[in-house]
Amino acid sequence: MTAENSLPIVSIRIFFTSDTLDEEGIPSIYRSYQISGRAALPNEAPSGYGVAKVAPLSDDAPALVPDEVQAPGGAEGAIAAAIEQLKMLNPGLECKGA
Repeated sequence: MTAENSLPIVSIRIFFTSDTLDEEGIPSIYRSYQISGRAALPNEAPSGYGVAKVAPLSDDAPALVPDEVQAPGGAEGAIAAAIEQLKMLNPGLECKGA
């Protein structure tokens, strides 16, 4: 997938779960997110930075505000920074898929 400016986009899904299971063996808390990252444009951030956009996919998943993260390291660096921010929003939950 590419943006209209033809920069490659990296997209991942991650989720956070609790250790507590319900009577059916399903985690009592399950929060899912889609993170899409790309290299930052010259007018967006310093050279070498990336931009990651975070979208909650679960009804009870707290949203990252703002929903965009800029960080050094291109798309991968921005995605990693977004994951760290999501971990702070979901304390005590296990992060999977990252």
